[in-house]
Amino acid sequence: DGVPTTIAPQSHRAHAILAGFKINWMSMCDAETGSKYWQEEEWGDLMAEREIHIPASILRCRAVAREFQFSSVESMDDLRIEQRIFFQENCME
Repeated sequence: DGVPTTIAPQSHRAHAILAGFKINWMSMCDAETGSKYWQEEEWGDLMAEREIHIPASILRCRAVAREFQFSSVESMDDLRIEQRIFFQENCME
């Protein structure tokens, strides 16, 4: 599939959840040492595609941990996070 797409919420409930959902921060760090390589705290419109720049030095890590903190006005059941990573327009994961 390879091409990033954003699908707007279809139901009133989904709109309410999105309106009250906020990513407070996200970071990427060495999973073994905890050394932080990247952090972002300004997320704005969650429906917009984002381009981020992560230091090349993260490639020396054997494993990378992605951590994020979010808050939500609405309660959510069965939350599932899906993230796609693209490098040079190719979907890596």
